[in-house]
Amino acid sequence: MKTSSDTKEKILDLAKYHLQARGYYAFSYHQVSSELGIKNAAVHYHYPTKSHLANDVLIRFMDWFKECTLGPEHAGFDPWKKLDWLIAIYRDNVSGGNQMCLIGALSSDYLMIPDSLKVALNDTAATVRKWLTSVLEEGLKTGVFDFKGKPSDKASLILTSLIGVSQVNRTLTENAFEQVIEQIKQDLIR
Repeated sequence: MKTSSDTKEKILDLAKYHLQARGYYAFSYHQVSSELGIKNAAVHYHYPTKSHLANDVLIRFMDWFKECTLGPEHAGFDPWKKLDWLIAIYRDNVSGGNQMCLIGALSSDYLMIPDSLKVALNDTAATVRKWLTSVLEEGLKTGVFDFKGKPSDKASLILTSLIGVSQVNRTLTENAFEQVIEQIKQDLIR
């Protein structure tokens, strides 16, 4: 028997896909409802507006991100493995349907999205940047990484490179994604 929570999860899954593949304004409730074989009213039942839906997609991502990065298994990773884990998320987006990350997809529509969604997006980006900063600090402290500048600035550079290349990779014929990853890693080597 299909439950309301099953439907809600499927709506979130499709919304996440469409956000990452098309952007906030390029997908509709009609697309989600037709792909699920339900009425638009069923989507509106769970999410009165598209901003509510996008906000819950971000919340679910952040819950997953925090669970992964704060969990005991992840805590045992060395800084390289933590960085590789983050890169793998972006690699999966690019190779699994030529999608952007949620931060990049929503950022491209930033000036037009509702203020409440801007707040959630800002919080998401800040959380990922803060985590990456801590990984870079750990890498410097343990001698695994060597770079000039502040870890927070380097985190911003890496994060914006990952976001940007996931979008630009769509238009370049060579594998820009892997080239950017290689350069990021080279910039961190002693």
